[in-house]
Amino acid sequence: MSHCPFCNAEVQQAVVLHGGTCPQCFAEIPGEETATDPGEEVKATLAAQDKQRAQRRALLPALVGGPVVLAIAAVAAWQFWPQPELEPLTFGEGEFDIDLGAVATYVEPEPEPEQVASAKPTPARAATPRPTARREAGTAVAAEAAPAEAAAPQAGAAEGAGGFDLAIATRRTAALLTNEEDIKSAFRDLWANRAPRLSQCYERSLKSNPDLRGRWRLTFAIGKDGKVADAKVEGLSMSDEAMEACILREMGSWSIYGRLEKPWPVSLTPLFKGG
Repeated sequence: MSHCPFCNAEVQQAVVLHGGTCPQCFAEIPGEETATDPGEEVKATLAAQDKQRAQRRALLPALVGGPVVLAIAAVAAWQFWPQPELEPLTFGEGEFDIDLGAVATYVEPEPEPEQVASAKPTPARAATPRPTARREAGTAVAAEAAPAEAAAPQAGAAEGAGGFDLAIATRRTAALLTNEEDIKSAFRDLWANRAPRLSQCYERSLKSNPDLRGRWRLTFAIGKDGKVADAKVEGLSMSDEAMEACILREMGSWSIYGRLEKPWPVSLTPLFKGG
């Protein structure tokens, strides 16, 4: 048996070891193996630390997954966010006007009559250079005859070792046009070559409609490959379906010499007037 530490009365050994009430003085025996109360302040500190640890465990998934979610959202926004539209290329007023009275219309040459083969043999003649023709601003201009030697490639110039065609290897490829002025310059070159064909469209319609004249709006986009797409023709002061259809057919084959980073819109308002 053990004794109560307060009244020295006999109590059971379990009461002294684990705590309990003294049957004699009714005092609360704490017990030798009972945990000591650390006090309210210590218990409050321990509770606060436990709460912080629980909050950190709850926030851990958000801290780890948050950057990943933000990265995915940024990529999605870049892919689907509408890109700023490019302003159409602008040119000088009257730069692309077509005046049939100022520029002669190109006329296709008449085909040469077929020669009848003769039974009488003809003596062999030395090859003579023939003049070549080029088209400038709607007119056919004869160029000076080139020497016969220049027409034939020099030996070994067109073919390298192993039969490889050096002309293909040295062919200049279309450059990437990133500057707006370079794109406008490339289009001016295109217009200089194709304007006579538009003059023919206008002249054909002018025969059936002598009063046909005014401005037409040509809108299209120059694609990455330099080709014209999404072409539209609209009469501003008057309209002619045949002429507009002819212009659309011509624009379908337009292509500048150069490549673009992205399609670029173009809007022109050329004036068509007769002589």
